[in-house]
Amino acid sequence: MNLKCCNCLSELPRGIKFLANLRHLELPSMDNWNVYMPHGIGELTNLQTMHTIKVGGDPASCGIADLINLDKLRGELCISGIENVSVAQISVEGTIKDKCELRKLILQWSCIDSMFADEASSVLDSLQPHSALEELNVWGFSGVRFPMWLGNQYMSRLSKLELKACQNCKELPSLGQLPCLKHLSINSLTSIKYVGRMFSSCDGTSFRDCGSNTSRAFPTLEALRFTNMDSWGKWDEIKPEDFPCLQYLTIIKCNKLRELPKLQALQNLRIKSCEHLFDLPSFPSLQCIKIEGFCSVRDILQVPLFSHLEIQELRCYEKLVSEEWLKYCTPNYCLLLKKEKVRKSSGCQTMPFHNLSVQNSQHSMLDNLKTLSSSPANQVGF
Repeated sequence: MNLKCCNCLSELPRGIKFLANLRHLELPSMDNWNVYMPHGIGELTNLQTMHTIKVGGDPASCGIADLINLDKLRGELCISGIENVSVAQISVEGTIKDKCELRKLILQWSCIDSMFADEASSVLDSLQPHSALEELNVWGFSGVRFPMWLGNQYMSRLSKLELKACQNCKELPSLGQLPCLKHLSINSLTSIKYVGRMFSSCDGTSFRDCGSNTSRAFPTLEALRFTNMDSWGKWDEIKPEDFPCLQYLTIIKCNKLRELPKLQALQNLRIKSCEHLFDLPSFPSLQCIKIEGFCSVRDILQVPLFSHLEIQELRCYEKLVSEEWLKYCTPNYCLLLKKEKVRKSSGCQTMPFHNLSVQNSQHSMLDNLKTLSSSPANQVGF
């Protein structure tokens, strides 16, 4: 049954539970989702595809218990309206833990109320998925702590994780020993003030107590993104061998963050609207950096070379690279700088690119740039 284009649909028919042979129920996308689902969906025991189930708050609506008998569900499932779920409504045997064919799971709360934080934490603890799950999104979780199952090695196939708008959580789960995690996004966890060893360790313990053969945190992580972390001010306690595969780091609207840890394998860095992030450490493998949205980065220290450098709307601009870096910036290294853009850099007075050979360079809106000089002049080409 394909209802994906029925964006004005307000309610599923109450007799839908009698379609005993129904295998696929295609519903409108999440952006248009406001459909009342009646009690009895759980009687569709042959159902294989149902991307969304909305838990209601009244006895006549669909409940979390309707999932218990839907053992054939596969692919993607979003459970919304979890604020209407109590621990007492969740089966002792587990509601989704036995759904071994699910690959992506979205758990969504529509109401963030600190009055029910303890109940929300217990509910999420009871919604442990099967270990075969590959992608997990937790949106709007109103609890104060994440469950232990989220970070332990039980989630052995989890490759993508998003935590979004979990505004009551004061610390991140321990995710460092998830063996297959490649993509991690943390968005709008506005109560997080510190990211440290607990984030990188296993179940909040030290590495030597994890029972793991490796002491490296996030052994397979390739992309890490932090967005809208209003209270986050410090990130440290990272060892040199941590994040051995990290290629992409994105930091957006983390206005209290003042420094980044040294990440040995990092290749691509994007910073946007981080007003107090002044200095960057040495990233020995860095190839591409993009700074935008009124940041205050003053210096990029000891970076060996770039293949792409882009600066947009940089506040308190003093110098782009350190004098120490410029000493070793030979023409051969500079040839690797293919794209270099600087726009809206208020306060820019000096751009000391000695011996620099740049392709596709665009310099515009440098309001305070007083002098542009080159030496010797016959080396300048346009």
